[in-house]
Amino acid sequence: MKISVILPTRKRPEQAQRFLSSLNETCSNPSKIEIILLTDDDDDSYQGLNSPFKLTNTISGRRRGLGEIIYDGIQRSTGEIIFLCNDDVEAQTPGWDDALFRIHKSFADGVYLMSPNDLNKSDKLFVFPVFSRRLSGLLGDFPKAYNGAFIDSHIHEIFKSLKFRGLDRMVYLDHVKFQHKHFRVTGEVPDTTYKERDRFADDWTFFSSVGIRKQSSDRLINIIKKQPEQNQHTERYFGILQASLVYLDGKYVPLFSGIKILLYLFARWLYKIASGSK
Repeated sequence: MKISVILPTRKRPEQAQRFLSSLNETCSNPSKIEIILLTDDDDDSYQGLNSPFKLTNTISGRRRGLGEIIYDGIQRSTGEIIFLCNDDVEAQTPGWDDALFRIHKSFADGVYLMSPNDLNKSDKLFVFPVFSRRLSGLLGDFPKAYNGAFIDSHIHEIFKSLKFRGLDRMVYLDHVKFQHKHFRVTGEVPDTTYKERDRFADDWTFFSSVGIRKQSSDRLINIIKKQPEQNQHTERYFGILQASLVYLDGKYVPLFSGIKILLYLFARWLYKIASGSK
């Protein structure tokens, strides 16, 4: 059994090197850790990077949306456990891999979502989601549609829905610390990787794909309960009214949570219009 760490990175070889070193220094079973290092073919800054893990696959391709890059990385990985992570992270807890293996083995059907403690969002949002390869297959082409944001929010919302519907498959590993050194936390000036990103590019994708998340929630419930799957067709993306109704009908997520999500997305839209910023 292996853990596949999916690591997209751009123009941050020093950060990627530090993260990989911290992973190696704190894991118990380095031979069971597979690193999928995802870089852009117009970025030659990683030629000197030295991964401490024997199982390292560096994949360089054309520059695309982050979701598409991560999706390809998952498809080319081989571990039973998928761990989506960032380069601006430091693994701090010895034996973190033992904790992931233990939780994975406790869910025979492979339907779970776990996360380490990023020392920022904590359990409010599973910023570095960990899930089974089987779940990856059940979620279709996730996270292919996203350019860079809402990847963690997409899968987290599905499992929040499961919890609301009486099937809690979320495991927050408070004691497993992976410090996220995001510039908003450290106070550092954001680098070009952040500056080049359109921070609002995925808002509509996330909002309009709520039907896909609801369908995923429905499907996972049937699998957990060992019931036949329903052959229901869901439109790829919903319009404003249809998507809003999913959040407000009180069946997919709690009504209060649905309202909060809608207000949050509306506030982001207003800010984008008012600031003209990316």
